[in-house]
Amino acid sequence: MVAARYLEFTDLDAHDVVAHQQMVDAHEGWQHLIRRPDGHELVVRGVCAGTIAAAECGDRGFGLDPLFIPADGDGRTFSEMSDTEKNDLSHRGRGFRELVRVLREQRPPQ
Repeated sequence: MVAARYLEFTDLDAHDVVAHQQMVDAHEGWQHLIRRPDGHELVVRGVCAGTIAAAECGDRGFGLDPLFIPADGDGRTFSEMSDTEKNDLSHRGRGFRELVRVLREQRPPQ
């Protein structure tokens, strides 16, 4: 799933999505574009690779959190993790950390 906004499943639940798309491997992506007043554009991305679980696990989060197992995690879904654990691994957390890093690099010296 690569999205600027998360998908809401109103007519389908997460199991339907998995069954219809036959998803096994997956990734979530986050992208942010900043355009400075001088026209310079900065794009940063955050990506989290993982797999889709056979069954929902956990009771936190939203969207695919009960099914998404990050590849570099410990085997739990995002829905089973604390907010801190999820932010350490998630595409949004990685994207925001990259955004901060790039903005700090581009800051003029004081």
